[in-house]
Amino acid sequence: MSVIFNSCMKAKFLGTPIARVESLARTLGVSIHDLRTIAGAASSRYNDFQIDKKDGGKRDVSSPRIELKLIQKRINREIFEKVYFPSYLNGGIKGRDYVKNAYEHGNSETIISLDIENFYPKVSRISILNIFKNFLKQPEEIAEILTNLCTKDNKLPQGGCASSYLANLVFFDIEPRLVSRLQEEGFTYTRLIDDITIYSKNLISKKKISDLIESITKMLKSRGFKLKQKKTRCTSASNPEKLMEVTGLWLNRGAPRVRRNERAEIRKEVRECLISAELNKTDKEYHDLHQKVSGRVAKLSQLNHCQAERFRKELREILPIYSDADIRKTRRLVAKIIKTPRTTRSSLGYIKKYHQIVYRINILARSNKSIARSLREKMKICAPTITKENSIHG
Repeated sequence: MSVIFNSCMKAKFLGTPIARVESLARTLGVSIHDLRTIAGAASSRYNDFQIDKKDGGKRDVSSPRIELKLIQKRINREIFEKVYFPSYLNGGIKGRDYVKNAYEHGNSETIISLDIENFYPKVSRISILNIFKNFLKQPEEIAEILTNLCTKDNKLPQGGCASSYLANLVFFDIEPRLVSRLQEEGFTYTRLIDDITIYSKNLISKKKISDLIESITKMLKSRGFKLKQKKTRCTSASNPEKLMEVTGLWLNRGAPRVRRNERAEIRKEVRECLISAELNKTDKEYHDLHQKVSGRVAKLSQLNHCQAERFRKELREILPIYSDADIRKTRRLVAKIIKTPRTTRSSLGYIKKYHQIVYRINILARSNKSIARSLREKMKICAPTITKENSIHG
């Protein structure tokens, strides 16, 4: 079948290549020596840890240390923020999160959900180099340096500042044609990093479902990926017994919704907060619980659940407060930071510390406005000399 290629399906770099190493160093705000040193040992400049996955497993995360993090954020600004990403790509792009991805599939009759197995560890250095050379059109030496700055142990690190942009571009030269073909056949395709969804406004035959999955499998296989078979799902609005889900959100009523069991969990956690608040609103455990539950209620608000406003009101009435010991600690932190010389108030580390103390003062204000007012006046003396954005981007 002949496919009329739709150019809107293709990512495009709207910037210009960086011609020389000197220009790259200047763009990234470092010396040529430091650029080569950091790029040459970038893999050792991460903090590694694990987080829990929903299925009970562990996910490896690598967070770049401050110097490499600054460089990666500048790469984002100077290169990746100048890329046009087609609308079927979501995740790691401003305004395109898992909720937006789910909205794409509202009012569908049939949804096919696919998951790429071990996505980040399978994105190789060769794939990243291919993106910098053949998509971003960077010269060989520049592409090599940028690849070193954005990879860890020859792989794409989950947690790197540029990793989600690169994840979206892994299939830059083969995905657009597949998406165009599916669109011609009446299907809509989206990818949220490693979650692929295909939907149709009509029922799809088992044979066609098999053909669609085979098409995706071939694309992935050509780049060394495969599907996680146990995560492959096909659901239909005509079968209410089986929930239609996209990236963790329920779609059986058209618009994305939080699943019923998750809403019940959130309701239970709000009650737990109300009970804990009567006992002690100063405990660290209560602070952590309130913050966690507030985040989950915010998810309900984002998806327009009717319970969200009531939960938010209840949580606002039981905000965590500081103990006398916490207030004394906040005073000490303020007394220490106001002694910082002006010449060192432009570093990202200082800016972060300053705003952490401001955050503490805001909590303190809930129980003692006069002390908070006094501390805020003192903090004006030692305000950062530049903004966080200027510290990152130079």
